[in-house]
Amino acid sequence: VTSAVGHLVEIQAPEQYDVKRGKWSFANLPVIPPHFDLKPVDKTKSRLTAVVRQAKRKDVNALINACDAGREGELIFRLIEQYAGGTKSLDKPCSACGCSP
Repeated sequence: VTSAVGHLVEIQAPEQYDVKRGKWSFANLPVIPPHFDLKPVDKTKSRLTAVVRQAKRKDVNALINACDAGREGELIFRLIEQYAGGTKSLDKPCSACGCSP
């Protein structure tokens, strides 16, 4: 069992992507990269490392999303899961989705 403490992952800043039309400016907007790379949030990097290490353990066969039931909690979980490699099955406890066991 482990926990995130808020956002542990964020998308790369626009200047981190290869810009084929020259330097980034408002004149080049909108720019939609072919994929969004993720990077650790600087102040929570050690927490992310601990969570990813737990998720990648061989004896862990599923990840359970016990984050807040709203959109933000789902986003926090999904970004961490994606950053960790996303190869485990996913589940959500019944109490989080409002159903009874």
